Amino acid sequence: MGIVFAATHPDRTSKLILWNTFARLGWAPDISEESRQKFVAARLSQYEENWGTGALIERFVPSEAGDPRFREWWGRFERFSMSPGACVEAMRVNFEIDVRDILPFVRVPTLVIRHEGDHVPPGAARYLADQIPNAHLVELPGIDHFPWREEDGATEEIEEFLTGERHPPETERILATILLTDIVHSTDRVAELGDQRWHELLDRHDALINRALDRFRGHLVNTTGDGIQAATSHHTTSNSAGTAQKTRCSAIVSGGTSLRAISAKKNEPPHAVASPSNIKPDVRSIRGIRF
Repeated sequence: MGIVFAATHPDRTSKLILWNTFARLGWAPDISEESRQKFVAARLSQYEENWGTGALIERFVPSEAGDPRFREWWGRFERFSMSPGACVEAMRVNFEIDVRDILPFVRVPTLVIRHEGDHVPPGAARYLADQIPNAHLVELPGIDHFPWREEDGATEEIEEFLTGERHPPETERILATILLTDIVHSTDRVAELGDQRWHELLDRHDALINRALDRFRGHLVNTTGDGIQAATSHHTTSNSAGTAQKTRCSAIVSGGTSLRAISAKKNEPPHAVASPSNIKPDVRSIRGIRF
């Protein structure tokens, strides 16, 4: 659509950016139409079978394929967007797109970007750059079809193309209190209690942690099997007051009478440490000065 618009309305188009795309999907100069139709049929069958399951993450965002939570989210995203049948029809339309004859008529500055590991073959982007007059091709490191990450340099390339200037990316960091808990002598405790009672004990631990995080506006980042990692950012209060508040959260967790039964020793509750840190937020981990 962008290619057709730019060729038809150059007076209304200043610049054109093409991302991991093609002139005709599944086509190459050395591929016959019969071979292409077999390829199209196989792909449509894959979409019909796998749409909504999360399996197609391998094609669109393979860098996250090893994350079960992201894979589950991706499957839910697909199910919420359309049915498998609607997906097949949408992809069938994509396979019918053919703008090869229009490319020479695009007369506006054009940036063609692709990831080196994208599932769309590299020849597709190079064909676009060759056929569009004065187009500029940039191949960036990465394997994802969609631009999920800032680290690949795409933002800087687009900024320079549009404005003539390039600025280094700003790193988002926040001041937060990191809360860590650890059930003391957990290995001995598992052997003593057995699996069922140990899991009941972990449920009590997690329930107390969740109540404390709700009270102090924290969020759970990760579980370690016998403890947790959590963070509470200081957006709604001063740094000193926020730190004090989150430190009280640690004291409540480690000193809570409901947790004393969790430790291996009668008077030794789980360890809980709260530490103010300057961190880079991440949905799967805490990364920053102290970690």
